[in-house]
Amino acid sequence: ELFLLNRIDSPTSGLVLAALDEETAAQGRQAFANGEVDKTYYALVLGRPRPPSGVWADRLMRQPAGRGGGGVRMMLGGPNAPGALAKTNYTCLGSNPNAGAMLSFLRLEPVTGRTHQLRVQCGAHRSPIVGDATYGDFPFNHEFGRRTGHKRLFLHAARIRLRGLNFTAESPLPREFSAAFGKELAAEKS
Repeated sequence: ELFLLNRIDSPTSGLVLAALDEETAAQGRQAFANGEVDKTYYALVLGRPRPPSGVWADRLMRQPAGRGGGGVRMMLGGPNAPGALAKTNYTCLGSNPNAGAMLSFLRLEPVTGRTHQLRVQCGAHRSPIVGDATYGDFPFNHEFGRRTGHKRLFLHAARIRLRGLNFTAESPLPREFSAAFGKELAAEKS
């Protein structure tokens, strides 16, 4: 029996933690509930964030998905809007003009864990994640996929650290990131 400790959006690559027994699962879930978890993601985005590093603190609200489709889509609200606080530390690790546009390689460290948080924040802060079919730049994604053959969401859950349990898991950056970026990329060493 496996006990899941976290989740990631289905098109995101990388880490999902599971425990083999209930006691370890309870400790892991408690670490998440207490905010004793550090998470690192990497993303390829269209454009360059301004400034190149900082903190995004936004309110995320649910809105019904349009066009008769079921489900929910997240959106940003203003600083005094209702909704859950979403906070992410971001750093641009490099930029490269490729496939007819400026692409940037970001390290994203979510402080909170809201639904679609990183995807919504990147899009709302004018750095949409390449390949994001919900919050991205649809014309660019279509042309980029056609031109490069890369048709995936370029968001990767690379590292999770449970501080109180002294546990860290890492997942290497997929090769497609370097190929799509046009330069060799690597996750930073912890």
